[in-house]
Amino acid sequence: MADSFHRDLELDALAEVLRGDRLIHCHSYRQDEILMLCRIADEFGFQIGTFQHGLECYKVADQVKAHARGASIFTDWWAYKVEVQDAIPFCGPILHDRGVPVSFNSDSDELARRLKDESIKATKYSGGQVGVESPRISPAQALRFVTINPAIQLGIQDRVGSIEVGKDADLAVWNMPPSSSLSRCEMTFVDGRILFDLQEDLQRRDWIARERARLIQKILAQQAREQGSPLAEPRPDLTPASPAAPAPSPPSSARASLLQRMHDQADDIRRERYLALIRRGLDPRFARCTDCGDQ
Repeated sequence: MADSFHRDLELDALAEVLRGDRLIHCHSYRQDEILMLCRIADEFGFQIGTFQHGLECYKVADQVKAHARGASIFTDWWAYKVEVQDAIPFCGPILHDRGVPVSFNSDSDELARRLKDESIKATKYSGGQVGVESPRISPAQALRFVTINPAIQLGIQDRVGSIEVGKDADLAVWNMPPSSSLSRCEMTFVDGRILFDLQEDLQRRDWIARERARLIQKILAQQAREQGSPLAEPRPDLTPASPAAPAPSPPSSARASLLQRMHDQADDIRRERYLALIRRGLDPRFARCTDCGDQ
C-alpha cells in the first residue's frame, strides 16, 4: 500500500531539515529577514547552516550565533542595493568579535578566484592597516575566513579547510604569505596530487613557443616552395627536444608579412567583439570573457 502514496519531494526535504539531516543555508540581507528565520527555527526546533550574504548580521550577531553555524558574507562590497543600504564593511570583524564563525564569499566569479585577497580585508576593517598597527584580526586569522570557517559551515571540516593528517590534501603553495597582494601560487594539489607546478608550466610555455616557431617556419617554407621562392632553402629544425635553440634569425619579408596579417586579423576580431558588447549596452572594459561568447 505504501507504493500507492504520492511522494512529495519538497516535503521530504522539509522532513530532512526537521530531523537534522539537511542544513538550511538562507539567502539573507536585512536583520528582519534574519530574525524571522531564527524564530521559525525556534518554533520547529532545527539548526540553520549559514546566513548567506547576511549584510546586516552584525545587528543581530547574538541571534546568529545561537541559531546558525555562522554567516557567509561579502567583504567591503556593501550597500550596492537599496535593501542593503545599512550594510557596513565592518560586519565580518563585528561578527568575529561576537563569536560567530565568519566566512567570506563573492557573487563575482573573478573575485571568487582571489578570495585570499578578500580575506585580508577582515584585518583592514578590524583595527588598521596590515603591518602598521595591531588589528584585532591577524592575517592568519583572516585566512580562516576562506578556509576552515566555510568548511565548518558546510559540515565538511573533517575533509578540507586545514592542513591535517587524514584530510583531502587540497593545497596551494605560495611564494610568500598569501595575505600579500604580491604573493604568487607556486603549486596546487588536489587529493594530494600535483595539479599545477609553476616551474613545469614555464617549461611547457617555452616548449609551446618553440613548437609554434617550428610550425610557422614549416608553413613558410612550404609556401616558398610552392611559389618557387629561394626562401624554400631548409633552415635548422628547432624541435622541442633541442636542448639549446640557436639564436633566431631576422624575420624574412614573407614571415613578417604573415605575422602582420595575423596581428591585423586579431585586431579586427577584437574590434568586432568590442562593438558587439557596446551594442548590447556593456562596457568592454568591465566585460567578462563569457560576455562576448569566449570560453
